[in-house]
Amino acid sequence: MNRTAAYRRARRAFWACVVAAVALAGGLSVALRSAPGPATALAVAGLGVLLTGVLALAVRLLLALTGRLPATGGNRATAPADRPPRPR
Repeated sequence: MNRTAAYRRARRAFWACVVAAVALAGGLSVALRSAPGPATALAVAGLGVLLTGVLALAVRLLLALTGRLPATGGNRATAPADRPPRPR
């Protein structure tokens, strides 16, 4: 896959995440306005977790699209080869 196709795919994924986040926020808003109960608690918890995950993915995609993520992927400072041995 060439770079242009990968960039377009990442942009589509970002906007899909934004649309999903808006829909989940609407669902969470409806769940928060409903009567208290176990079903409402499950709905709020589930929608909150999903919304958090989608927002985290959207932020990661945005950082990657704007070039603010390292190209190496991962944190090189905590790689096992970079760490000094632990004293015993």
